[in-house]
Amino acid sequence: MTCINLTITSTIIAVKGKPLTPTSQGYRFFCMAEKGYVWEFHPSWNAVGGDPVDVESLLLKLTDTGKKVHHLIRPLHQRHRKLSFNVYMDNFFTTQPLLAELHRMGIGACGTCMQQFRGFPKELKDGTNAKLPYHFRSGAVNDGVATLLWMDSSPVTMMPTIHPLSGEDSLVLRMRKHPGNKSTNASGANSTFLPEERQKELDIPVIVDAYNQHKVRVDVADQYRTYFDTQLISRCNWYPLVYWILETALIDSLIIYRDLPANKECTMEHFDFRLSIVHDLLQAGSPSTMKVPPTFRLHKKSLGRLPPHNLPCPHCLPG
Repeated sequence: MTCINLTITSTIIAVKGKPLTPTSQGYRFFCMAEKGYVWEFHPSWNAVGGDPVDVESLLLKLTDTGKKVHHLIRPLHQRHRKLSFNVYMDNFFTTQPLLAELHRMGIGACGTCMQQFRGFPKELKDGTNAKLPYHFRSGAVNDGVATLLWMDSSPVTMMPTIHPLSGEDSLVLRMRKHPGNKSTNASGANSTFLPEERQKELDIPVIVDAYNQHKVRVDVADQYRTYFDTQLISRCNWYPLVYWILETALIDSLIIYRDLPANKECTMEHFDFRLSIVHDLLQAGSPSTMKVPPTFRLHKKSLGRLPPHNLPCPHCLPG
């Protein structure tokens, strides 16, 4: 079964000069993306409160943010039964009840978490404030959701349902940089690195490695969006939403075009792809290619009854 790694994060659609937006910077959307391709998006708030979600998500004992995450994932999971999904998120979304619910749905999840959140194991809370050795690992499992405490330059806490906490498969060898001397665990790092070493291959949890690889997927779409901005100055505060959706459609089309088997060898640049779309749209709207419905064509007998100042449209003349 094909596995797809998705990322859920929030993005801001900038709106300036309009006080009627949910945030001072603009509109906040929750997006679910893969390699820059946006699968789903959902507004986080509206003028009267939290944006509505479906009934099944609303009845769950989750936070408002967790219900929106469930609302994003559930339709995608139902439409693609032959695919398996892994979801990566940051501590704004990650809670133990949400990951347990996704685990019951057959969806893997992994994310950073905070010890103040509900479901965080009590035995790991003291460890986040203690002076622990560099690359110290500990963990606990609650309701099918594991919690990892790993000591890097500062304590890292994560909740996965798709990666092991212990065993040979729980570690992977990666090149690590020497933490700064002002970091929280500088003394512990100095005992691992030699004074002249700036980098060193060390074993790190596979949970952390997978999170670092997949969490930046939505940032790819935001990076594409900054190259060619279609947003124009407007007085209507809903126009930026239209421009953002247009940008999302263009970026998704670019990613699909590049993934086609026929285009694997010759990759089209982003600018050339945008330019080809502009040429195709202009050609589709030119008079020579426009197809006028038969009901709008003038009959030859009616041309003589037109007033002199109302000349017939050349596109409506019978061909």
